Amino acid sequence: MAREQSTHDWLLLSLIPGVSTRTLMKLSTMYASPKEILAVLITEWRHLPLHKTARQWLAEHGHRIEQALSPVLTQTDRWQQQGGVILDWHSPAYPTLLKEIYDPPVVLYALGRTELLQASSAIAVVGSRKATTYGVAMAEQFGYQFAEQGWQVISGLALGVDGAAHQGALNAYQRLQAGSTIAVVATGLDQVYPSAHKRLHEAICNEGCVVSEYALGVVPRANFFPRRNRIISGLSRGIVVVEASRKSGSLVSARCALEQNRDVFAIPGNVTNPQAEGCHLLIQQGAKLATSASDVLQELEYPVFERQAQATGEALPVSLENRTTPIAKEPQQLVLSQEKALHESDVAAGDSVQSDPIQDDHCRDDSVQSDPVQEDPIQDDHCRDDPLLMVMGVEVCTADELIVKTGMSWAELSQKLLMLELTGKIRSTQGGYQRSLEQRNTDRSFSV
Repeated sequence: MAREQSTHDWLLLSLIPGVSTRTLMKLSTMYASPKEILAVLITEWRHLPLHKTARQWLAEHGHRIEQALSPVLTQTDRWQQQGGVILDWHSPAYPTLLKEIYDPPVVLYALGRTELLQASSAIAVVGSRKATTYGVAMAEQFGYQFAEQGWQVISGLALGVDGAAHQGALNAYQRLQAGSTIAVVATGLDQVYPSAHKRLHEAICNEGCVVSEYALGVVPRANFFPRRNRIISGLSRGIVVVEASRKSGSLVSARCALEQNRDVFAIPGNVTNPQAEGCHLLIQQGAKLATSASDVLQELEYPVFERQAQATGEALPVSLENRTTPIAKEPQQLVLSQEKALHESDVAAGDSVQSDPIQDDHCRDDSVQSDPVQEDPIQDDHCRDDPLLMVMGVEVCTADELIVKTGMSWAELSQKLLMLELTGKIRSTQGGYQRSLEQRNTDRSFSV
């Protein structure tokens, strides 16, 4: 299968070591096509604020990029001939919801029913890899119920909750031909990880869809999973956390969802179960409690009810009429001339096509190691400008006091409190909220 030239050019750009998605996004705001970006990289790389990995690679291969990347290009051609699909972010078939996030993948590799990627009725279900029997049962039940209603269930193909959610959705599809599931993986699509899910992987390829931003041949690494999580939430209208400890990678997914202005739901568990602590923390901080798929769907369908009521003049349902829709954050500015921003976004970007395998089983989905490519949405040097942080100090503030001081609605406040706690800027106490010790120390350094 021959690739379109623009998709081919985007593929080449995505394969250059050290050139990140965010760098390519910034360049795309300045140049009209990927062909022009390639030409600029070849001739002007010395004058661009690129990561040193990209500089070294372009210095050696800049005038023969296609030749240098020919082994992986040949492998990709064979893979496409066997049914693989490559979507660049300007392709009409690229997922619409994913385009809304701050740093969508430049290229997506896909196997299976790629038309599912355009579904607007999509919900993510994530949770612990070491799930309890209860967690597995809930994940499978929710997966089935969502697919039964025609929704696509998005997850990460990991052991535990992810696999159960996929299986529940597949069961509904096989029985009712309704809904299905999409697996977002952190490897090349010629790999199956974890190997225990080989049969599940095959079933999803046949009846759902498997996608990745990583080139063929790439094996899993710990820092790939947090980046995968932004795609899981980005493809979805909301995210349901089934079971998660306080150190679970699922809380990274929840943070991604908040950054992308997606709804976050959590299923309560046994209060004595450490695997439920993360879900209870999310609920305490404003995530919506879910006991069934209908709880989630009622919330996600609210904008439709609102539009219908406005069109017909009918009153909103009593349970929804006072609901406040979270305010979307302003898109972050893309400024190519800011060398620091480019350097930070390029750290370990793209890595190389040949990556080291994970040696330690504990580095998988429950890892919360920070991704060097991913930036914290609330930068330390801007914390003093955050209206919520400015009214919080050493003394504990209750939620009611924060609403009075900031003028925020409860919905907006709860979302902000959750994101600030997950990013370590604040901490919750028995009486309310206060800045974390590290944040107070940082602020003191500003006043010196």
